[in-house]
Amino acid sequence: MADIPEDAREVDALDMEGRLLTPGLIDCHTHIVHGGNRASEFDMRL
Repeated sequence: MADIPEDAREVDALDMEGRLLTPGLIDCHTHIVHGGNRASEFDMRL
């Protein structure tokens, strides 16, 4: 506890047992047209 700043010691802890906590604001969607290998598309742009 000595390495934790004094003002951070007052934070409430949550019991997350049996749950999954993930960060917010992550855009993980995709489109089927973006699947697979797009190397040929890259070559066409050159």
